[in-house]
Amino acid sequence: MNKNRVEAFSDGVFAIAATLVIVEIRLPMSGDVWTSLWAQRAQLLAFGLSFLIVTMYWIAHHVFFDFIARTDRTLLWLNNLGLTLISFLPFPTMVLGTHPLDPAAICLYGSTLILVNLFNLLLWRHVAAHDHLHKPELTPELAGRVSRIHMAPVALYALAILLAFRTPQLSLLCVGAVPVFFILASPKLDKHKL
Repeated sequence: MNKNRVEAFSDGVFAIAATLVIVEIRLPMSGDVWTSLWAQRAQLLAFGLSFLIVTMYWIAHHVFFDFIARTDRTLLWLNNLGLTLISFLPFPTMVLGTHPLDPAAICLYGSTLILVNLFNLLLWRHVAAHDHLHKPELTPELAGRVSRIHMAPVALYALAILLAFRTPQLSLLCVGAVPVFFILASPKLDKHKL
């Protein structure tokens, strides 16, 4: 299958997931708008966090596909399994927005993000291990560096899950640190071509 078709399908899934994370936010129908917005602050924060995270994964996916020369069946299935988790993300977002300090909600959200990262890592390693799938610029050193980059969020999400039962607020800060790390690290990664 042509790599451009895979990218187009992936872009569509990311766009739909980014749109669906807002579904649970309700328009203020009567009364004070500020009061209504304040009452939905957890949902609004969950939306903002999830939109940033979907955007982060979309950018990483785009950069990843710049290294791909061609696709194979395994790449297609790994990509689609990862996209399944991206399309599932609006559900844990709704749960987290409704129950922001509930350890189960944080565990569901964090576990989903761990799985997204692990599928991205499997996809990356599959491509890196098969020279015919990637462009020559993907060196073993670069492949190793990107693998480590994929594991950093897994560690933070796992820490968030562990902290959820003791200090849910700190747990949520760990999850929120991932997009901040990505945004701050992006210029450095761009300078070094990852």
